[in-house]
Amino acid sequence: VALDEAARLADNEFDRAQVVGKQGELAFKRGDMETATVKLEESIRGLGAYVPRSGFVMFGMFVYEFLVQVAHTLVPGFFLERKKRLPDAKERLRMHLGSRYAQACWFTRSKIRCMWTHFRSLNLAEEFLPCREVAQALSDHSPAMSLVPWPSRGIRYAERSLQMRRDLKDTWGQGQTLHYYGIVLYAAGRFKECIEKCREAVRLLEQTGDHWEMNMARYQI
Repeated sequence: VALDEAARLADNEFDRAQVVGKQGELAFKRGDMETATVKLEESIRGLGAYVPRSGFVMFGMFVYEFLVQVAHTLVPGFFLERKKRLPDAKERLRMHLGSRYAQACWFTRSKIRCMWTHFRSLNLAEEFLPCREVAQALSDHSPAMSLVPWPSRGIRYAERSLQMRRDLKDTWGQGQTLHYYGIVLYAAGRFKECIEKCREAVRLLEQTGDHWEMNMARYQI
């Protein structure tokens, strides 16, 4: 109810997108994945970003973002951190919402939509200098690669995210990345390492009070 009132009272589209995004995240953690997906999609559109409804258009946009990521991988010196600055508030929110939307789509929409929004967030994130949103996009790439499957790539991105979050002294972020690191290790059949990473994730997430993420890490164990 409080978030509904906050959305009604928002002074501008950016503030409203923040509130609607929080409604989506709350629904996600309550297990209402459909509401989460709808709210997160609404918040992304509220920032002026296009979210296609047509499956045909969606596939075309997925192919484009996939090719952009191929370019980032093949010529990292040209594309990575090319903007030489940190993202502004709107760019940070776009990346944050994109990450959450991809998670919701994992449960409620096609894998093409899930991978499209993930690649779009990752491609955007890799243009900026290290920050929490960039580290999250790198972390998200780990479980995404379990779908291909390409676990070795997922492990590399988990390592990059973990190092970035250590440099940023982000305790919660380290726990979150270790959780996703465990997922890709599980997909790779490296079960002992999966258990080790997820136990460390549980320890860190317990410190920061994120019981939802902590319980998901326990589930991997």
